[in-house]
Amino acid sequence: MFLPRLDRSAREPLARQLADRILEGIETGALSAGDALPSTRRMADWVGVSRFTVERAYDELWAQGYVEARSGSYTRVRARPPRRARAGGSGPESRLTAAPAGKAGPLGPAAARPEPAVPPPLRPGDRIGPAAAAAIAQRERMRSAARAPAPAAPLDGPARPDRAVIDFYSFQPDRRLFPSEAFKRAASEALRSDPGSALTYGSPAGHPALRERIAKRMREHGIDAGPDNVLVTEGALHAVDLVSRLLAGPGRSALCEDPTYPGALAAFEASGLRILPVPDDPEGMDPAVLRSTLDREGRNAALVYLMPSFRNPTGRLTGQRRREEILAVCSESGVPILEDGFEEELGFLGNAVRPLASMDPGTTVLYVGTLSKSLFPGIRLGWIAASEEWIRPLTALRAATSLGGNMMAQAAAAAFWDSGAYATHLRRVSRAFSRRLRAAREAAARHLPPFAELGEARGGYLLWVRLPGGPGPEAAKVESEVMEACRREGVAAAPGSPFHAGTSPGPALRLCIAGLEESEIEEGFRRLGAALKYALLEKY
Repeated sequence: MFLPRLDRSAREPLARQLADRILEGIETGALSAGDALPSTRRMADWVGVSRFTVERAYDELWAQGYVEARSGSYTRVRARPPRRARAGGSGPESRLTAAPAGKAGPLGPAAARPEPAVPPPLRPGDRIGPAAAAAIAQRERMRSAARAPAPAAPLDGPARPDRAVIDFYSFQPDRRLFPSEAFKRAASEALRSDPGSALTYGSPAGHPALRERIAKRMREHGIDAGPDNVLVTEGALHAVDLVSRLLAGPGRSALCEDPTYPGALAAFEASGLRILPVPDDPEGMDPAVLRSTLDREGRNAALVYLMPSFRNPTGRLTGQRRREEILAVCSESGVPILEDGFEEELGFLGNAVRPLASMDPGTTVLYVGTLSKSLFPGIRLGWIAASEEWIRPLTALRAATSLGGNMMAQAAAAAFWDSGAYATHLRRVSRAFSRRLRAAREAAARHLPPFAELGEARGGYLLWVRLPGGPGPEAAKVESEVMEACRREGVAAAPGSPFHAGTSPGPALRLCIAGLEESEIEEGFRRLGAALKYALLEKY
């Protein structure tokens, strides 16, 4: 039986150690192509870690292509060429190979002997890290959830094959709200009126007409911007990646809210930035902790990443006063703020709060926006709005890896904006999500048990449910138990621990209502309540 051993005194994270031990098992033949790895529950019991730690290890192996996983089946070892050992590898035999059969080596028969020196190999996990591997695996799980078969028997009765999964997990807008016909007309108009700009290479900064429309929208939000202050990107995450790569350097760090968007954590990690989580207080990111962390980091602090409007995963809205406090701290420290306004357009309960970029008199804030959430994700259009001091080097960096974006999509988006269809669409989706958010809060009050605490959300389509339990491994264990109960009940939700850059303070769930109508939300909360009661009621 393959039983990996972990060193709890080592600085290397347990998930990375476990992934390395499994890789060593594959290389030595202890694990062969097609072999099934133990379930996450069994592996966690064997090595004495949480199921979340095992999931992170399996996610990293999947992202590197060493294992394959199918819904409802075991994770299995893939057939692939053997891996060369890392220079200075984590295993004691990373620089050794076995002596030929029957030959005596320096340590006895069939002992290991030195291998000739080779250049350090490119191992994806060493470059992207566990956060990026987990983000890749999370996206695959979202796709799997959308294709999931009918769930097993509910907790309180026989199986019902006609019962579809209620999906609070997937971060997908509702296709029923996509303005398909209006966008088709806009694309036709873009081709009719100016086919040259839509079908040829364009500026790496983006289509001029779209940059003008975005700059106008930024001014409506109070941000002083013209076309030269806008760089069009392939979505918000591309914008985060560009800024990360521009500011990365040896020993540099990215400070972020906790919890926060795992995609941004992956981008920071892939750029070589150290991730430093800054905890919240009741108002948002704690400015006192932010100040002390910036003082400690000094010039190593590369940026502060914030999602102040309807943050992923909590749906939280940071108030005006707290935004001003954070901006003051960063301005004094000379550290830029990367403000992710991914749901800025979708505030509808209460008064809107001004973006930090609208309060910035200098060059502290780089604002990231996107059409992927307010329009539809397949368009893959986002932007950075900042001073020309930032836009020029970011455009040069973008040009170094791409001749420019999709000019056809950008020209069509500009025409869609010009036609008035974008404003009409925003009103429509804002009304729809307002109704859905209200329905979710009412359904939660009816169906969730008293020990499940629903966080406040004043816009967008994300909800955060805190559950009882301790930090770290205990939080992951509780979430794993809840996930299993949810699967049996036919409802999907995202566990909270992967959204934390540091140790999770306690178990939680993120719920996304973007793709669900009010009746589906009602049924989803009924199922979620049943799952929570089944998994946790006797304990809490």
